[in-house]
Amino acid sequence: MTPILAFNIATIPDTEGLRTVYGTGEHANAEQLAEIAFQQGRQSHVQDHLPLHLHRIAAVSCTLRDDEHFHVWSTGNGSDGEATLIQQFFDAIAKHKPQSVSWYGTSFDLPLLVYRTIIHDLTAPRQWGIDKHDQHLSLMDEMACRQPTVFASRYDMAKLCGLPAMPEQEPNQLWQDWQAGRVDEIRQRNEIDALNTHLLYLRYERLRGNLTAAQYQSECELIKNSLILLDAPHWIEYLLKWQTAA
Repeated sequence: MTPILAFNIATIPDTEGLRTVYGTGEHANAEQLAEIAFQQGRQSHVQDHLPLHLHRIAAVSCTLRDDEHFHVWSTGNGSDGEATLIQQFFDAIAKHKPQSVSWYGTSFDLPLLVYRTIIHDLTAPRQWGIDKHDQHLSLMDEMACRQPTVFASRYDMAKLCGLPAMPEQEPNQLWQDWQAGRVDEIRQRNEIDALNTHLLYLRYERLRGNLTAAQYQSECELIKNSLILLDAPHWIEYLLKWQTAA
């Protein structure tokens, strides 16, 4: 089978990038620069007003379904820089040659990765050396038949499908968690988002006739057993909620 790699990205303002672009010099600290970005978003009534190239990637989380196993992880560790998180993601793509799946990759994840990869002078020939549409599926776009006016949130769809889900964090809350050193919490939430992307993808495969009901249930059981083996608090809580909703 072609491996399936679902992923999600969590971001914070690139305060050093903001300093460079806005030419503020050293007189503005990171908190002030981030607040400028948030204020612009509030004034424009667009929550993610900050241009994509001025987002800094705080976490990249993935799930991987290969021939025999299911894996979920975040690239790098809590102390690694953005370039390491990105490069390890691309290394996984190069190693497994998967069908990659995101929630809104066409409008967010993929262009963000392009900008940040160029800024860090990295390479990702497997991702960008061939037509990316052949190896990536943006699930929200597909579900909405590429009509932005009917986009649904992953949180809503996960809840409606009986999956445990956490509401999308406002950008300023994510920034506060980052500033407070709650990097592990950011990574854990991001892993849950990546998993829910994979599970919604399985539902989409059911829609397309690529999975029978029995195959779908088998995939869910494999995922549950894999999460049990991880024995991590956020996955124990997730499993309890999933079983209760079933």
